[in-house]
Order: sequence, then C-alpha cells, then structure tokens
Amino acid sequence: MWEPKYVTVISGESPDYCVDGLADGFMRWLGKERVQVHLVLGPNGRCSEFNQLQHVYDWNDAMLSWNSEESDLLVISTRNPSFLQMWMETHRFHCPIASVDSRDVPINETDIVSLNGLMTVAFKRELSYTTMLPTTYPCPTGLIPDPLPLLKPYQDRTISTIFMGSISNLTRSTITSALQAVPGSKVLLNKPIPRPDYLALLQDAKIGVTCYGAGFESYRYWEIPQAGCLLVAQTPPILIPHNFQAGLHALFYMSPIEMLMVIKWALDHDQESEAIARAGTQHLHQYHESIHRAQWVAAVVADHLGNPDGTKMTFPF
Repeated sequence: MWEPKYVTVISGESPDYCVDGLADGFMRWLGKERVQVHLVLGPNGRCSEFNQLQHVYDWNDAMLSWNSEESDLLVISTRNPSFLQMWMETHRFHCPIASVDSRDVPINETDIVSLNGLMTVAFKRELSYTTMLPTTYPCPTGLIPDPLPLLKPYQDRTISTIFMGSISNLTRSTITSALQAVPGSKVLLNKPIPRPDYLALLQDAKIGVTCYGAGFESYRYWEIPQAGCLLVAQTPPILIPHNFQAGLHALFYMSPIEMLMVIKWALDHDQESEAIARAGTQHLHQYHESIHRAQWVAAVVADHLGNPDGTKMTFPF
C-alpha cells in the first residue's frame, strides 16, 4: 500500500465528521507529526459525542517541521467552495488531491476534476448505487474508536433493543413508535447524553437499531457494533466498501413491519444473534475505523497515480 510521507487535510465545516475523521485516521496511521489539519470554521461543539475528535482540533501545526506545500496528498472538503478556491490560489501544491463531499445528499454531482492542474480524485460520503459516477468513489464516515472497557457479555445485557437519536423525518417517527412496543426496549429521543453514559447504554443492549436520518448513513451504524450490539439497520442504498453482510455481520430491514419481524427473530434466537453481533464487531474493527478510511483514500489515489508501489487495487464493491 502506498504510504504518503506528509498529508494535509482541509476541513470544510468542523465538525465535518467524514473529513475530520479522515484526519484522525491519517494521524493514527502515519503519526500526528506527518499530518496537518486546517479548519475553515472552528469546531462549534454541536455534537458532544464527537469529543474524541478534540485531539484533531487541538493539534498545533506550528509544531511541525514541514510546510503544507510539501504534502504528498491533500485531502479537502467540498463543503466550502469559496474557501477552497482561496486556499488553492494562495498555496502552491504539487501533489494529488482527494476531494471529499461529506454532505447528506445521495445525488452525485461531482466527478474527477482538475484543481490548479493537479490530479483530483473525488470521494463521496453517500454515493448512490443509482447515480454512481465511474470516477467518484465512496467514502462513508469511519468509526473513531472509543476507549471502551471489556464489553459486557451478550447474555448479561438488560436492554433488549435500543434506539437513541432525534426525530428528523416521518420514517424515524414511525420506527421509534413501533420500537416502544418491543418488550425490554429503550427509546431515547432528542435527549443529549454525556458520551460515557451513551456508550454505557449501548453496551447494556443486545440489539441496536438505526435508520435513515438527514441522509442514509448514521454514525450509529458504526457505534452499535462497536458496543457489541447486534446491528439492525435500515438497508442503506449507498456504496459502502466491505459493508456488513446480512445474516453474517448484521440484520437489515426496509419497513417498520419488517424491522419488528427482524427484532422478534433476533430476540427468539439469542445464540444466533450473539454470533452475528460478535462477527459484526470483528468486521467493524477490521474494515471500518477511521484509519481504514484514510488507507482507502490513499489506495484509490495511488491507483490513479499508476500504482507507485507496483500493486493493483481491487475495489471491494
């Protein structure tokens, strides 16, 4: 795998979880001393559950011995085009660019473009199957691992099914209403919860449910298997490299009625559900942490550079 020496990340609107998570991933992979992070808008603290990104926001680039223009890879958010244009006009980069569209918008509007004559590879957080462009690549949010204690044994968990989130659309309203009828379930809506308490609740649940929110990818899609829960998710209509496989790593549904049927099966088949949950957790840590997203971006860029390390990438979708 191609390993860039220096990487600069330009975040569009922090917290920009996809791009800021890539910064975290590159730091974990390469070491903090080889990564620069520049924020368009400083972190506004809207979501306290992302306080594990604070080390990214606190990183002082002045401590580095290299200039951002020495980067081998530039990762940029497309959320703020005017800032991006200004940045490119005032800096002399000579490296490939990974442009990342992290919006909750499944329509694909970008493709490989040229910024200042530099090779640019386009990535999209929510890359739709139906409108996929041949030279735009998926880059869903990756899990920024929490320092969790030893996971509670599945059979000892006291919450049968859990959902935590906000009511952002009619589907969520219908699903959360249905969940309230599940014996032993816990549904927490629009309630800010300190991160340790939030994680403790997840680790006391057997099943964690997630569904579409503003877009098709929810961060809970990754948090639930991290906590050792069985992921029961609304089938995402977007490309996710190495996604969870139904019946092997997670269970999926499309409608509230199907969701209740899936949950009933899972609660009636404890041993099978525990095995799927365990496999989901292992799959998550193998393919879906922030470091894997950083390595994925570098690998795709390397593929377009002509494979500088001599390998040929096989795209996992």
